[in-house]
Amino acid sequence: MSTAMAENENSKPTSELDDKKRTFEFDDIFEHVSSFGRYQKLLYFCTCLIVFPITNQFSLLVFGFGTPGFHCVTPNVTCDPKKCCDGCTSYEFDGPLPVPCQK
Repeated sequence: MSTAMAENENSKPTSELDDKKRTFEFDDIFEHVSSFGRYQKLLYFCTCLIVFPITNQFSLLVFGFGTPGFHCVTPNVTCDPKKCCDGCTSYEFDGPLPVPCQK
């Protein structure tokens, strides 16, 4: 009897055998699962609500820790640029943002 079953399996059309041996691609899963539903939209929206403030904080650190260029303008007092002195009572800022080092 087992030989009869083996003959029956071998007599199947090749398309049925190919279906059993078929490899699946990632996109084939969407035939069984809905692609982008209400839950996925809600999850994406909540993730964006969390990510935006965090990235905003890190990008603001660039401006928060920058030291603008300044120098002392009090007469008869000499100080190094970007340094505070004991005798200096008035400072002038050189610009809104730090200037990169120039050689």
